[in-house]
Amino acid sequence: MKFPRRSLFKLKIRGSIRHFRKNLHKLIEEINNYNHNFVERRLKEYSSFLDGKDDGLQYPLDEDQRLAVIKDDKHNLVIAGAGSGKTIILI
Repeated sequence: MKFPRRSLFKLKIRGSIRHFRKNLHKLIEEINNYNHNFVERRLKEYSSFLDGKDDGLQYPLDEDQRLAVIKDDKHNLVIAGAGSGKTIILI
């Protein structure tokens, strides 16, 4: 009788693991949706700043530059040609 108890125990653990994984995937999806909505909301809120109207920028920021300003990454790699606005984005 010990063998069926062990297999029932394993089935319970497997069910718990499946339930945990399902909840984890839902949480990851919620985080990604939140981050996407945050970026979209910030792009709308700060559109006049990003267009250069507040600072008098000669050229408005393009989409990649806007995302670089909005996203708060710990490490950023900026690769662009001379005069493309790297310093303005970093400042």
